[in-house]
Amino acid sequence: MASWNHREVTNEHILPYVDSSTASPGVAETLNVLPVQRNIAKLLANAECFFAPLMKVLSCSWADNRTIRSSEWQLVVLRTAASLDAPQEWDVNEPVARIFGFDTDEKLKLIRSGDLSSTALFTERHRLINKMVRELVQQDKVQESTVLEGKKIFGAAGVIEIIIIHGLYALLAMVMRSSKQDFDPPIEGLEDTLRKFNATAIAKEKALLEQEQVHVQSNGTHKPGPTDGLQDAQTKSKVQNIASALTFRDHGPQAAEALRLQSYPVPSPREDQLLVKVIAAPINPQDLLIIAGTYPVRPEHHIDGESIPGYDGVARVLEIGSNIKSFAPGDLVIPAKQGLGTWRTHAVCSESDLLQIDADVDLSCASILKMSVMPAYFLLEDMRTLKPGDWIIQNAGSGTIAQMVSQFCRLRGVHTISVIRDRGVESDSKAIKASLQHVGADIVLFESEVTNATGLDDLRIVLALDSVFGKAAEQIAARLVKGGTFVNYGFLGSGGSSAKFVVTEELLFGKMVNVKSFRSSESLSRRSGQEIKDLLTWFVTLFMSHALTVSELEMIDWDHNQAECEPRLKDAIDRSQKRNVGERKKVLRFA
Repeated sequence: MASWNHREVTNEHILPYVDSSTASPGVAETLNVLPVQRNIAKLLANAECFFAPLMKVLSCSWADNRTIRSSEWQLVVLRTAASLDAPQEWDVNEPVARIFGFDTDEKLKLIRSGDLSSTALFTERHRLINKMVRELVQQDKVQESTVLEGKKIFGAAGVIEIIIIHGLYALLAMVMRSSKQDFDPPIEGLEDTLRKFNATAIAKEKALLEQEQVHVQSNGTHKPGPTDGLQDAQTKSKVQNIASALTFRDHGPQAAEALRLQSYPVPSPREDQLLVKVIAAPINPQDLLIIAGTYPVRPEHHIDGESIPGYDGVARVLEIGSNIKSFAPGDLVIPAKQGLGTWRTHAVCSESDLLQIDADVDLSCASILKMSVMPAYFLLEDMRTLKPGDWIIQNAGSGTIAQMVSQFCRLRGVHTISVIRDRGVESDSKAIKASLQHVGADIVLFESEVTNATGLDDLRIVLALDSVFGKAAEQIAARLVKGGTFVNYGFLGSGGSSAKFVVTEELLFGKMVNVKSFRSSESLSRRSGQEIKDLLTWFVTLFMSHALTVSELEMIDWDHNQAECEPRLKDAIDRSQKRNVGERKKVLRFA
């Protein structure tokens, strides 16, 4: 079957291709309208009643009055193909994308990976389209905040066009994958044919770019001179040679106050090292505990004696030393162990510090593999033997780990009760409950509902997962059946070190509940390197097949303007620590 790594023309399709020479006149006419005939059109032609109308709708993508640009149309198509694992669709559209400006292998590789962070190669418009497609693939909708952002940039018509184009090409991807469509044979002179067919659109795209350049120049402080290109290159080179990191010297309960952003030269790897550029790194509760000095695993990397926090994230290999055999430039990697310090733009690492992952995984998913996805799996795998039909109850139910737990439970045939903090607005309450049920929770309760909730006594609740401690922990522990297991894996409650979890006689003696604590590093230490790699490969497969999804994240831009960047980063960290109801998980996104 066709795949990204097997692009030979085969003959494995399980549905027939319609030949225009033997097709009905209407079908033949529709097939011959296209500048080149493709296998997907020949497959669609089997459904004669839909074929002509569908092709007419698809042809609207080429319409002169389309709002979004031709390059943006192609970006929607390529990101849809990559996200839905449709290499045939990518193969058909890559030549079109090239004539509209995505003309280098580097750009296309980054588009396929979903990493559009490079400000030199991609625009804010591109990044917003990427975000919209990601949300459509993961959640079957574009989030309200993203729609409003899109409306400002593209207008209402542009937002709707992006959604329609994604839907059309998602449909084509389903047809291709379901029918095991073959790759199309090479077409001689394809680029020339496409350039002639799209000559007007190419000219329009070029004119738009020229207008933007004129606009920038007219709003600047000078007009371009003969040395501007050299100065731009020198400025860009300087920026590329400067790295930055969030660091702290002294522990403090308020993370944002303890941290500072400092610059340093991009380091060069020794012969046994790799240089990586961090792409995305989440702000996790563990990171805040590390800065407070209450987490047992200390940062291993420092700048001028100051610690670099950040234990999770995803990076790309930029450069390797002469003795490195397991990695190559361009590889996507995540930390192999805690303490790596991902809250920085660049890092030199040893081979043992990193694990390679599939380059096709969505980067927001990749950034949470180590400290969110893996702990969720370990909590279910290592803490209690679970059988289909069992129930678990967990607090902090809207958190990323809890949402991953719900999804892993669903894969195991285990049911989930997720407990969340009370919301003040009824519409918000309904929305959050619906969203958590969408990702696998069978029952969603507010903390105020747990004690008196009816029907729970009839359920076989054998495992309680607590990341809050205190009263919230006692609530869910009380719902366990005899012989159940209570596991604490965090302290998100406001009680701090003085917080208490009261173990009653009924709980310990009457119900014989097993009380355990969980630390992800302990579960990792019990597994071999190959076992961990196999787990990561499986997680990536689950994300790519949409068996696992990530809820909406708030992306925080980390750019080269230190004066603006530091307050932005500190604000995000401060909001993460305050944990206001409804606050989304934040991920640092590096330029």
